Amino acid sequence: MMLDVSNYNLRKIPTTESKEDIKEASMSSYELFVREYYESINDITGPDMFNLYNEFIAKNKFRECSSRTFISNMRQFTGKSKSKRIDGKVYAVYNLLPNVYDAMKKYNDELEAKIVDDEPPEDAF
Repeated sequence: MMLDVSNYNLRKIPTTESKEDIKEASMSSYELFVREYYESINDITGPDMFNLYNEFIAKNKFRECSSRTFISNMRQFTGKSKSKRIDGKVYAVYNLLPNVYDAMKKYNDELEAKIVDDEPPEDAF
């Protein structure tokens, strides 16, 4: 039996659990932070977001960075800050970009569905 491989794309690697593990291992701490706290990054001030990030890196044993480095790296996920009046004062607040929020929500929804599917039935024991 002959298999026609003339149109086969060698660069298209199938999605496997190992491939996903490698992608996750190569993610920056900023990406992992956004993935875990995507729901909290909504009208959040820079200092509050940085404090949340510091809790995240302490829990996950990532290297610390300055607040300036943090905000600079987070702009790819949040864009520029927006001014918002909170309790009579104007603050610079951050929100995830819509496409980033949608991607993180989709990832977490799929992860939750997979966890639910992997649970054994209650009467299994």
